[in-house]
Amino acid sequence: MGKNILALTTKEIANDNRVINYTNALASHGHQVSLICPDSRKQTTTHYQFSTVYISLFAQRLPSFFVFNLFKTMEFIFRSVFRAKKIKCEVIHANDLQGLVVASLIKRLAHKDAAIVYDAHEYETEANGIKGFRKKIYQFLERKLIKEVSGVITVSDTIANEYVRLYGIEQPTVLLNVPKITRDTGKKYNLFREKLEIRPDQRIFLYQGYLMPGRGVEILLKTFSKLDSDKNVIVFMGKGKLKELIDDYREQGNIYFHDFVDPNEFLNYTSSADVGISFIQDISLSDRYCLPNKLFEYISCGLPVICSNLPEMKKLVETNKVGVVASENTEEGFKNAVDLMNSKDLDFFKANTSATSAKYSWLLQEEKLIQLYNRL
Repeated sequence: MGKNILALTTKEIANDNRVINYTNALASHGHQVSLICPDSRKQTTTHYQFSTVYISLFAQRLPSFFVFNLFKTMEFIFRSVFRAKKIKCEVIHANDLQGLVVASLIKRLAHKDAAIVYDAHEYETEANGIKGFRKKIYQFLERKLIKEVSGVITVSDTIANEYVRLYGIEQPTVLLNVPKITRDTGKKYNLFREKLEIRPDQRIFLYQGYLMPGRGVEILLKTFSKLDSDKNVIVFMGKGKLKELIDDYREQGNIYFHDFVDPNEFLNYTSSADVGISFIQDISLSDRYCLPNKLFEYISCGLPVICSNLPEMKKLVETNKVGVVASENTEEGFKNAVDLMNSKDLDFFKANTSATSAKYSWLLQEEKLIQLYNRL
């Protein structure tokens, strides 16, 4: 018999495929699911099998400064608790630590008998930018609130093991950031060459995702701007504060930008590249132990990958022979990785992506999620 589930996220869902896919999965298995999330005011053709409860915030109009962001968070919590009182709920699915804080308050104030599932989208207390007093607050909250949950989900084995070590909890369920494939995986698109006028003889290296510090964007720009030939080009597909920096480099002739596209079209664009790049700088434990969704997206589209020399990514790429691991996370390290990739037979890596995609398939992740909910 299906459960009444209230899912929570404090982030916009328009481009959050993890939240969309896993919430849809719960609804497709007979659960009645409502998702509380900020009103992003974005148009999307993505079909949601769950009910959405959009929270409009007065504070959304305020500038993005620490004090104003705190006010936005407090307003979201207040409005979420108020709306949650009107929703039938047996389980609260909290996406990331901020969602767990909201879930705990909803349980206390509105649904005392509800179970909580905590879906940690990264190593929450060790994320990039979390430091000082803020980090101590995060650590205190997670240590206290994780005692209230009935199930924990993480995104990699290493992070799961760290949570066991830190909090003495049962082994979390690991749900990887794999895409849900709704397209013909054998079909190759050519959208970047058509839209950006990239020549057929040029090899397209793709970086997709948020263009933020810590993602190696600056290093990749320097690397590709210094290549001797324009036969290797890089396309940045995403959004973020480093978009203007990318614009400054576009006069080099082998550096391109494309905005995010609708989730239903996203992987068609991914498959239009020749090589995918997953570059995370080793500046936090969360970064060190991550397995980014872009890595699985590249593999699912048959793209060989170049990745950072970080434990989880390195293990996946080398074990499954789907690409090249940079010797070090530096400009020189990535230049050597590009040269090494160009010296390899791409068809060898492409042949391995199919088996790897099946090994880490969406259906396997969905099955683990449903098994977790069946145990509640």
